[in-house]
Amino acid sequence: MQPVVRPVLDKLSTDYHICQIPNTQPAPFIMSSPAISPSPQSMPLADAARGRCLAIGDIHGRADLLASMLDTLALQPEDRVVFLGDLIDRGPDSKGVLDQVLALVNAGQAQVVLGNHEEMLLTAHDYSASAWAWLRHGGVECLQSFGLDPATHTARDIPQPYIDLLRQAADFIETDRFIFSHTMPFAEYPVADQDPTGWRWRRLESRDRPHHSGKTVICGHNEQRDSLKPLVMPGIICIDTWAYGDGFLTALDVDRMQVYQVNASLTRDYPLTQAMTP
Repeated sequence: MQPVVRPVLDKLSTDYHICQIPNTQPAPFIMSSPAISPSPQSMPLADAARGRCLAIGDIHGRADLLASMLDTLALQPEDRVVFLGDLIDRGPDSKGVLDQVLALVNAGQAQVVLGNHEEMLLTAHDYSASAWAWLRHGGVECLQSFGLDPATHTARDIPQPYIDLLRQAADFIETDRFIFSHTMPFAEYPVADQDPTGWRWRRLESRDRPHHSGKTVICGHNEQRDSLKPLVMPGIICIDTWAYGDGFLTALDVDRMQVYQVNASLTRDYPLTQAMTP
């Protein structure tokens, strides 16, 4: 296994900063591509006075649901979107998802947090011997969405602009009130001491405590297959609601704590407090 190499600290913006973590210790079971470069983004997100800050959970190749969500949200120029990772794999149209995300990023309206599926794709791109892990977990569908036959093509055949988009994704985005990450980081460690497990791979547990910073973590990665609503715990809000399965794609207006959900047949919105009741 190649050594784990984590990106270095990124630039700071005035109100918000996007950070990536330097290599400290190897993670024995998770290989992170050394070619994942530091994110060049330093765009501050809009606060509630200037526009909405909207987090969008795991999309997993459901370009149709993302299009419906963006129609529902009716983004204004002052709004900003944080994609919480796992844009790709499993669902039928990863390319269609990335096209929509890339358009928003290029317009200066969105930033992307790296998910474990993006990490697997980048690792498969850089180390062909590791491609099996990605292919087993949705990489086949991802390649097919680009018109590529998985029997004869690899992650290296995905056009470069899409790879660049994922390489520029952040481990986390931190504000004075929130930490946006793919999953819940280890509560007892500062953000500077987290590793890829904390940002992208670990599972939420009922015993998880709020992050020691006191900031609310807004994350995905942990599918809420039973309730199909955001999971709300002290200091933690998880908005992965199984979009690629029989659930919803979820967005959260983090200042107003308003939930938006879409699936193939239903669009709904409600206060986050409603997700806390059965």
